[in-house]
Amino acid sequence: MYRPSGAGQGGELVQAGKIGGYGLSEVSERTLRRAHAVHPVTALQTEYSPLQRAPEELIPACAELGVAFVAYSPLGRGLLGGQVRGFDDLEAGDWRRGNPRFQAGNVERNVSLADRVAALAAEHLSRPHAGAA
Repeated sequence: MYRPSGAGQGGELVQAGKIGGYGLSEVSERTLRRAHAVHPVTALQTEYSPLQRAPEELIPACAELGVAFVAYSPLGRGLLGGQVRGFDDLEAGDWRRGNPRFQAGNVERNVSLADRVAALAAEHLSRPHAGAA
């Protein structure tokens, strides 16, 4: 959860020379702009892959504000890399077992989608995962 005071505290640390900059993770464009208005944000980190494209709405705002966009899980948390073909591929204790994307019904659809992405990548690129990175 973003708290406006965090941007102020981050800015104070930057001004004191204790850190070079501060970033946010998984926030909306509105929140990014609010924080940036208090003190310039250095980077925004969010999940981004062919399976999670919602952050594309944030990229123009990041460019406009001069904020680095840092993508994580570009291989869809294992789905695009082929490591996960079903729920049973996840070991006991794997946090993804609690993620709706990997639960029964969803994981099969997501694996099917990942297979289509891999087929398109194979047609146009040398390695299927190259399109995700």
